[in-house]
Parts: sequence; structure tokens; C-alpha cells
Amino acid sequence: MSAHSEPVQPGPAHLLEPWFAPFALVNGSAVGLVPILLPIVASRYGVGHVGLVMGAFNLGAFAAPLAGSLADRYHAYRLLTAVCALVTAVSLWLFALAGPWQQVLLALVNGAGFAAAVTIANLLIVERRPRAEWNQRLAWLEWALSIGQGAMLLLAAWLSGLHARPALVGAAIVPAAAIPLALLVPRMAATVSAAAPASPAVHEPVVLRSAGHVGEWGPASPSRSHHLHQRRSLGGLLAVVRGQFGWFLAAWVPAYAGTAIVFALYPVLFRDAFGVAPHVSALAFAVIVFVSLPLFVVAGRVGQRRGPAVTMAGGLAARVVLLTALALLAAAGHVPAVLPLAAFRHHVRLVVSQRRRARPHRAAGKRP
Repeated sequence: MSAHSEPVQPGPAHLLEPWFAPFALVNGSAVGLVPILLPIVASRYGVGHVGLVMGAFNLGAFAAPLAGSLADRYHAYRLLTAVCALVTAVSLWLFALAGPWQQVLLALVNGAGFAAAVTIANLLIVERRPRAEWNQRLAWLEWALSIGQGAMLLLAAWLSGLHARPALVGAAIVPAAAIPLALLVPRMAATVSAAAPASPAVHEPVVLRSAGHVGEWGPASPSRSHHLHQRRSLGGLLAVVRGQFGWFLAAWVPAYAGTAIVFALYPVLFRDAFGVAPHVSALAFAVIVFVSLPLFVVAGRVGQRRGPAVTMAGGLAARVVLLTALALLAAAGHVPAVLPLAAFRHHVRLVVSQRRRARPHRAAGKRP
């Protein structure tokens, strides 16, 4: 191949890697089993306690930069993956036995294990693969994680009909199964030996020099926050939120927070407000996830052709309408279950597509 030849893009068979499996299990546990089972078990202490538990779960994201720092320092990606799986499994197993405040702590631990695992999964791509392949490989990783979510929602539909203890013991088996599968995680070498002198003559680091730049997936990737932390650069963080993108974040964060309230209370909300059994809610959510899988590709193409601003604005407006419809249906009472489920379905599909649309053109420095 000549120096000016275009790089050969890998096919799907090379993009879907075996090491996705343990992360799909941990992800499926966190976004398939936890949103259904934890609110149901926690609701015996009241709806407010459900909010505390799921809020603590989301606060577990603090572990993302910590996991990235440990991965950079010790390069123990396999061990970290196994630890994340173990932490999530044990926290699920203990949840039914815990009191209210212990449940909040266990939810925090579970969310931390999930956030750390997803960070490591991102780093295994951006630290090992050429920059030109990042978007494709990250999209396939997201696809694999979504498959795990959909499968675990189907499992949650069955587990939700059991008593709390056997349901959570069954749920804990899923991340526990990821522990031996951590052996599939590729080994990572150190970047540059600490004993090596800093010299411009060193042109061959063991990993890519582009490591830490997450391209079009930038602000949404846990590895992005990790590397900003590693650089200890306040200027780097300010560069991310400066200008129009900062205004975008100012709109996106409260919009996402409003959506998170619905997701946190999803099975309890639909059970108490609309009379929808938790297993029906889980099945409906699973259908939504599987139907939405093609939207990752479609949204990426639409965003690159037309830009994310118009599509994001339309999506946010539609979400306001659908959330309002859910509130009105709850106020009306005694409505057919299909109506709130339909509103939730379209709302979730918008969230899925927007999650991909929010990421284009970050490497080129373009603004949404």
C-alpha cells in the first residue's frame, strides 16, 4: 500500500468483537434489570425513596474518571472489568436484604460499577484503534450494549413477578456471568515506559498517539471526561462548554434531567398511575429498545447531512409534547394502557436517536 492510499475500513465481522460480551451483560443489568426491579423493591418505602435510590444509582457516574485513571496507571483492564461485574452483582444480591439507607448506598455502588465498566469499554476502543475507526466501532459497541439491555428487559419482565429476594438473586447472576467473560478483554500495554527519557526522538508509543480524543462521540463519552480529568486542564473543560455548544448543554442537561425522572420511576409510575403491571412495562420497554436499534445508524446519517441543531430542536419539542401527554393521561385516569405506553414508546425512541445525534462533528470543531 502506498503512503497515500486510503485506509481500508473494517467490516461488521471485525467491528463486533468478543470482548463486548461482558460489558453487554453489565450494561444490560444496569439499564435493563435495575430500572425495573430496584424501583419495585424500593417502593415499599414510598415513591420518594424510589427517587433517592435511582438518583444514587445515577450519581455512581463519579466512578468514570476514577476507573479511567486506574486503567491508565495499572493497565489492568481485565481485572477492572471483573471487579465492576462483581460490584454490580453483589450490590444487586444484597439490595433486597438491606434497609432504606443501605439500599441507597447499594444503588450508588451499582451505578459506580456500571459507569466504570462503560468507561473501560470506551477506552478499549479509543486506546487501541485508529481514529478513523472510532465512530464505527463505538456505534457497534453501543449496538451490543443495547442488545444486552433489550434481553435483560425481557428477563426483568419475568423476574418482576417473583418476590424481591429471588428476583434480585436471579438478576445478580447476569453481571456475575460477566466475571469469567472478562478474560475476553484484550490486554493493554503501557503507553511509554516511565523510565524512558522524554525525547522528541520517541515516535513509536505502544498505543496510539491519538488516544484520549474521542472524535464525534466526544462530550457524550465517559472516556472524554476521564481524559479531561487526566490532563488536569481546566482550559480543556472550558473549551468543551464554550460557545454554542455550551448553550446546547445548558438546554440538554435540564431536558435530560426531566426525562430521567420518568425513567427512574417508570415501572412504579405506570403501575400506580395507569394500572400497567411491571412485567408489561418491561416487555414494552424491551420492544422499544429492539425497534430503536436501527436509529443509531439512521440518526448518525441524518445528523451528518443536515446537522444536529434542527433535529435536536424538533426532538426536544416532541419530548415536551409527549411528557405533557403522559401527565394529562395520568390526571384523566382510567385510560387504556396502550395510550401511555405509546407516548412512552415514541418518547424513548426520540431519546435513543438524539443520544446519537448529539455527537456528530465534534472532532472537526463544528458546533451543533
